[in-house]
Amino acid sequence: MKSLSRTCLFIVTLLAAPITSVWAAEDTESKKPEPVKITSENPEIETTEFKIGESKNPDLEKTELKAGELEKATETDPKDDPKEIKSSIVKVKTVESTTVESTITADIVVKPISIHIPGEPKYFDWILLTNGELLKGEIISMYQDSMDFDSDELGSIDIDMDDISELRGNEIMSIRFSNDEVVEGKMMISNGKMSFMERPNKVFKASDILGIAASEASGKSLWAGDVSLGVNYRSGNTEKFDYSGQIKLSRLTATDRILINTATNYSKIKDAETGEDVRTIQNTRISASYDWFYSRKIFFRLPAVEYYTDEFKNIDYQLTLGVATGYIIYDEPGIAWDVFIGPSVLYTKYENVDIDEEDTETSPVIGIGTHYDLDITKDIEFFFDYTVKFVNEESGKALHHLETGFDIELINDFDLNIKAIVDRVDAPIPDEDGIEPEKSDVLMVVGVKYSF
Repeated sequence: MKSLSRTCLFIVTLLAAPITSVWAAEDTESKKPEPVKITSENPEIETTEFKIGESKNPDLEKTELKAGELEKATETDPKDDPKEIKSSIVKVKTVESTTVESTITADIVVKPISIHIPGEPKYFDWILLTNGELLKGEIISMYQDSMDFDSDELGSIDIDMDDISELRGNEIMSIRFSNDEVVEGKMMISNGKMSFMERPNKVFKASDILGIAASEASGKSLWAGDVSLGVNYRSGNTEKFDYSGQIKLSRLTATDRILINTATNYSKIKDAETGEDVRTIQNTRISASYDWFYSRKIFFRLPAVEYYTDEFKNIDYQLTLGVATGYIIYDEPGIAWDVFIGPSVLYTKYENVDIDEEDTETSPVIGIGTHYDLDITKDIEFFFDYTVKFVNEESGKALHHLETGFDIELINDFDLNIKAIVDRVDAPIPDEDGIEPEKSDVLMVVGVKYSF
């Protein structure tokens, strides 16, 4: 019996051995490692090559790695693309005959895009900002650390000088420094230093620049300006026609500026009874001034001239001649605010006066004024201009002039101009009939302005 039992056990063992071998083979087969592909989710990187080693970048996804096998994925960056991909390292930890879940990480280093700025531009001025933005266009001027730049893509913009990393100039410019030295040439700025392409060894601190303007040697016009026109016509029970026109001109250099402004307002209404046109507003104001910049904050107005006529204020004409000292309170990109004060002389000729009164009057004047500009948005600008002249009582005590409103960009060099014009005389002079004109005139104007 024992012999029979041993014989049966031996037979069962022989039969079970192949089955165990098959199960072991199947188990071994199921643990064959799968290839691992490593990819990046960055859309700017089309390909990356990974090598075995070590990395600590946590930005890539986790991947299950089978023991003993790693498939490399290698491609090439687009031709002429200045980006450079640094070969990354993958550390693989394996245990013999065991499947190990490992985290694969890789450092994908993208260097900043190489930006090519012409060493000596031929067609544009180039500015590289500290935030990496590159602009091409035309440098108009620079005062009080704010550069007026006509961008080829963005139009006219103001740039803080502290925001300029690199600059290459195309035109000959006139540059004034804080020591009052004026140098002309094609300018270039790099790392807070300024030099000229014609004289690269002559170096200045960019922070010492007081003003920049076009040079006559460049052949460019130093004049700029704008023209605005507003027209209003109404018919029906009342027929009315209004128009307002204004022309502003300015000539800028590194040391001074000339400002010319002329404005005319006219309004008429048809009398319902007589059918005749009756004028209700008719005035003209022409002013000119020369400003010399003494420093970043102070300028002298030498001289300032103004001509004014308004028959509805009984003024045949007024002529003012004077000087002033100005102070720049604030001048940064998007905001400009200055004030001025100075003495002058006012000569007035009245249209009609009492028979016993003189029709001319001369008065000393103390003039005070302010100019304020604010860029509310990229396309909307608010402006405020106010002057007051303190004169003798025979000339009206105080003469006020205010213009305020908004310029809204329409397209290219055209703006929608919305403004209010207020003229006030504190003590109007009566005419020959003893009729005293209204103290204040208020005019609302909506028009289109073209800048050139």
